[in-house]
Amino acid sequence: MTLALEWANGGTASVVETDGARVVLRSSRAAAPGTPMVARVALRSCDQVRVKVQDCRREGQGAFLIRGRWLDLSRAMREEICSQAAG
Repeated sequence: MTLALEWANGGTASVVETDGARVVLRSSRAAAPGTPMVARVALRSCDQVRVKVQDCRREGQGAFLIRGRWLDLSRAMREEICSQAAG
């Protein structure tokens, strides 16, 4: 199962990989490096997460690969995100 995110300002993303600190996302929208992105997510421990963008590359028609780091995650959020992303 892939962890799905819905950007607060439009668009969607899914977690490609994460180690609990860093994250790689496949996104329907681009984001400039340094931008803090807010997303809605369906988790027991939270309903919103933040990601600070470090790099964004076009990956094909309408898809972008975003590398960044999670912001403000509690231990419970980090564990749930890692378990959901692992499938």
